[in-house]
This record gives sequence, structure tokens and C-alpha cells, in this order.
Amino acid sequence: MTKRLALILALLAVTGTAAAMEQTPDAEYLLTSAASDFRAHQPPTAIDFRRVHLASIEGSDGTPQPMLCGEFLASEGSGAPSWQPFVTVRTTKYEQWLGAQASALCARTSDPSHGPDLSAELKARLRKPG
Repeated sequence: MTKRLALILALLAVTGTAAAMEQTPDAEYLLTSAASDFRAHQPPTAIDFRRVHLASIEGSDGTPQPMLCGEFLASEGSGAPSWQPFVTVRTTKYEQWLGAQASALCARTSDPSHGPDLSAELKARLRKPG
């Protein structure tokens, strides 16, 4: 095994995901914002994520507006957890929507399943304090 390959494998072991190596500044910002919002606004409590991808939609000025579309496993009280859609949109800061609004917005995006699945990275950021 070459030293370079060993270094890459070690880096992947530390980060936990290959997607972490490929993230754009928009993905970094949206992952951090989404994790922060899920931490700050409970219930529902996000206990897992799936199908999390970077997407975009045309903004009012015609430029692409990046967003993170996905699903989170929501736990509320004593009921069984259920998967719910979410979207985190980059605005001057960010906005996060859950449920039907998130589904509708993500359905209008450029291919929301394009690119790496960022679920593991979002879950890791949710677990980090602050």
C-alpha cells in the first residue's frame, strides 16, 4: 500500500465519510446550520438522518440558492419514531423547514439525489457540542 493511499484511508477513518473530503463551502455551511437548528429546536428530536443531499433552486434574482434536502428520524414523546422530510436553505443566514413544506421545496430542486449522501456527516455534526 502506498503512503498516499494509507494517508487517505487514515483520513477517511477519522472523518467517518468520504463525503467530508468533497464538501463545498455551501455544504459545510448548510451541514453546520442544519445540525445547529436540529439541536436548538426540539421537539421533534432528530435521532438519525437518511437521503441527505446538497441541491439548489433558482433564487428570486436568478442565481442558484443552495440547500440541503433529506429526511430525519423524529422522536416525539412516547410514540414510535417516524421519518420526516427537512430542508435547510441558505439565505442571508439560513432557514430550516420540516414536513410538507420541505417536501414541496425539495421536489422543485435540481436533482436532490445528486452527489454524495451527507447523512453520516450531518449526524456526526449533530453529536458535536455547540
